Amino acid sequence: MHDDGALVEKRIDRFVRERLRPAVHRASVPLRVGAGIPEAVAEGYRLNLPLCSVTGVRAARVDPLIEVDHPAVVVEAVKLAEDRSGDLIVRLSETHGSRVRARVIRHFAATDVTETDLLERPLAAPRAPFAADGSALTLELPALLPALLPAVRALTGSHAPNEFDGDFG
Repeated sequence: MHDDGALVEKRIDRFVRERLRPAVHRASVPLRVGAGIPEAVAEGYRLNLPLCSVTGVRAARVDPLIEVDHPAVVVEAVKLAEDRSGDLIVRLSETHGSRVRARVIRHFAATDVTETDLLERPLAAPRAPFAADGSALTLELPALLPALLPAVRALTGSHAPNEFDGDFG
């Protein structure tokens, strides 16, 4: 009986050299000297959500659906409600670490505004007290509570029947 140890080692070495070559990984990491929290937040959003260009649009400018007057408040999402009612969900968050009062201006028609949880269910008691005045909404957002992103449901009046549990109109 002879020892195949040397042969096995040669085969393993050849397999490793041929098939398991070291991979090259590259990462871009921005460095912003002297940046505070506001600049770091802006840089993070710039990296994670770069501007998109659209070709074939005739308008020189597209007006926003939502405007916010406080630099610490970020519009996290503007989307249609999951229940297919036609309502618009606007998710906001405070990013600088302090409770803030902000004015949110909508540029679309709405009949009512309701604060919701992340599952888009209306809240019994508001976490972010707000007051509506025409197309503006003044609200107080708590500091840095990512689990409690306030979502504002703007009822547009174009309620479609919900396929799961009847008519929301």
